[in-house]
Amino acid sequence: MGMTDSNEVESSIMSILMIYPALYRLLQHGGWYKKILLPLAIISFVCWSSLYARDWTVYLYLQAQDTYEEALTAVDQIEKALENDYLGRIKVGIDIQAGDKAHRILFDYGKKIVFPSEPIKNQLALVKNGCSWVLRDVFEGKTMVIFSGHGTGCVTPVFNAEKQQWLYEPDEGDSPYKQYCASQYERFCKQVTHIMEGKSLLVADGGASFLAPSELCEVMRYVTTLLHTKVDIVGFDSCYMAMLELAYELKDYARNLLASQECEEKNGWNYYGVMKALSYTSASLAARHMVYSYERMQRTCGLDRFSLSVLDLSYIDSVSDSFDRVADLLHTEELLSHLCHVRSVLHHVSGIPFYADCIEFLECLYAELSHLQATKAIDQVSYEVLATLEQLQNMIRASVAGPSCQSLHGCSLYFPTSHIDSSYTGSFAREQSWISFLRFFTTGRHDTTSIKVYAV
Repeated sequence: MGMTDSNEVESSIMSILMIYPALYRLLQHGGWYKKILLPLAIISFVCWSSLYARDWTVYLYLQAQDTYEEALTAVDQIEKALENDYLGRIKVGIDIQAGDKAHRILFDYGKKIVFPSEPIKNQLALVKNGCSWVLRDVFEGKTMVIFSGHGTGCVTPVFNAEKQQWLYEPDEGDSPYKQYCASQYERFCKQVTHIMEGKSLLVADGGASFLAPSELCEVMRYVTTLLHTKVDIVGFDSCYMAMLELAYELKDYARNLLASQECEEKNGWNYYGVMKALSYTSASLAARHMVYSYERMQRTCGLDRFSLSVLDLSYIDSVSDSFDRVADLLHTEELLSHLCHVRSVLHHVSGIPFYADCIEFLECLYAELSHLQATKAIDQVSYEVLATLEQLQNMIRASVAGPSCQSLHGCSLYFPTSHIDSSYTGSFAREQSWISFLRFFTTGRHDTTSIKVYAV
């Protein structure tokens, strides 16, 4: 520290100590008083600052299913967890959307402050305003942003006003996969038309609006601008959001992704456990603790269909690059029937037949390749599959799944059989080779626009 910096620190300490006149007069006289008391004052000031330092700042966007009262369970859990946080280690700001009204609640220094409800004019503006309200003045500690509501993963359905339902585009029509299934198993010949009622990311009451992945990225981009850094944890108390595509979308805005591959129970997370996990100042440890406490809660409730995982997004570039190489190497007619067989044995998450677990897919693919005659091309694909598995396992820091979901290992992938949804247009689809492979897989025709050649 230079002389100027030392003088500035001394001046700051002296100005603070002016509230203690006797001590201030002693320090002004200099001599041995100043030599002894000033260091003691500096040490006391540092200790005081450390004692009252903020550990976590959290913003929670919570969508009530129908009424404001439905969201109060989560609020009560947070209040119970933070009732003795008199030092303000954890600050939590909540926006609750119930119908066309927004309700705002703040927890800080062991106190709960409820603000008057306001009408919602624009949902995206509400979320961005809430992030600004809570995160704007953060200068220390970790940050977490949680979106609680309906989720659909990387593709979004379209609202059908006549049926008052959210409908996915049907995964139907002829394809090499359907032909393969027809020749192998009669039970696979049925066309898949899946209907989800009210299942889109953060659906507003009446189905009038929701946050699509592109809008979600806009919110997170805004948050990182406020913070001048990435959010430590972005969490989704929602269905189907632990996906490779969404991890890729969020890699520039967050360090860890906490989400479920499965359809969540209506009661969602236990926020008491989430808040208690924030006793860890390490974001990675806190997120992993949330995963394991969620598993305990689900098992205590006697539930067997659940999942939750945390993805370390610092690995997403290496995962996507490695996955890219696998996707490019699969563009071969010699492997098409084997790929159809692999796809036919994959488990899909409940209710979503076009999502598959990444690790299960790669493990089944490697097993299928191991039964083929060894060639230079097969060996190269096998090598890249194993390399991708290793990168994926590095990225998935913790993952739990119920007894009915043992095929889930922490991260899903969009893998349709006959039709590529028109909403599959995110960064992963635009920048990676998986979309080219899907075109080949669903049509049997090569898409050579983005195929790369790799050295063995």
